[in-house]
Amino acid sequence: CSGDSIQIGANTTIGYSYKWSPFTNINNINISNPWVNISNFTNKPDTFKYIVSTTLENCTSKDSIRIEIRPLPVPEAGPDVSFCSGDTLQIGIPPTNGYTYIWTPINGLSDKSVSNPTVTLLNLGTSPDSFMYKVKTTFYNCSLYDSVYVKVRPYPIANAGRDTNVCSGDSIQIGT
Repeated sequence: CSGDSIQIGANTTIGYSYKWSPFTNINNINISNPWVNISNFTNKPDTFKYIVSTTLENCTSKDSIRIEIRPLPVPEAGPDVSFCSGDTLQIGIPPTNGYTYIWTPINGLSDKSVSNPTVTLLNLGTSPDSFMYKVKTTFYNCSLYDSVYVKVRPYPIANAGRDTNVCSGDSIQIGT
């Protein structure tokens, strides 16, 4: 995946000298097994070729390796949200072609495998509940994560008191 480091080449053989090309994104061009770190900011895999020249007593041979660098997805769980108990709200963003999505936890979600599921949660308490949802976004087998906080506010308890009969002209206290 883009930005990952990978070791290429083979074990060192005594007496051999090594020279890798191209010289970019490689930590040491003069060893048998250097590390390569390449980024891919496109929306499709890109292939890079490295060539090693191996020399022993003025005799040189060459070999090459191809490395496919896959782009990273851009995960987006959306902004943090707040809503009342029992309401439904959408999180995430519209889907991106080629991406797959997995949300956790799944409680309250309409679908764990879409980019923008709806959330319906109940809060029967007296203070807000907060939940964190995390989305794993995958593109060409490369994954990144993002999260969103969801605050569920309880409905206040409205109480006008019990029903009462009164005579015309009398006054009573209503509510609690």
